[in-house]
Amino acid sequence: LPFLTTAAAVSSHELSIPNINISFSSIFVRSFHKSRQVYFTALLDNLLKNAGEYSESHGKIEVTWSASEMAVIVKITDHGAGIAAEELPKIFNRFYRVHPSDASTEGVGIGLALAKEIIEKQGGSLVVESSTNKPSYTSFEIVFLLH
Repeated sequence: LPFLTTAAAVSSHELSIPNINISFSSIFVRSFHKSRQVYFTALLDNLLKNAGEYSESHGKIEVTWSASEMAVIVKITDHGAGIAAEELPKIFNRFYRVHPSDASTEGVGIGLALAKEIIEKQGGSLVVESSTNKPSYTSFEIVFLLH
């Protein structure tokens, strides 16, 4: 199995919210150098776990990706409550949590900051788009350069 599929399968198995459906499209088999696989797998695992925590039970997480000679683009979308526009600029700050009093989600607010740091140190980017209007969603797009 490609390492991305393996990372996604591990993440879906370890999600704390049961019955989450993760769908994949445009599966590719291009491989990274082994040293970069570790970073990308950790990043993907982190974002899938985050999406799972903020999805409703029986919710759906969509993972799409494409590859070119220069980059891999991965988009992870969940259909949870979404993130308010005024919160979006803060979500990559260390220890920031959108809903700090929400006991149903674990963590201390470091996961997204770490994910962004990992991808930027590899020369890529991580951006978020979200809406709290129905149908609500949060989508993270990762551009991972293959240089």
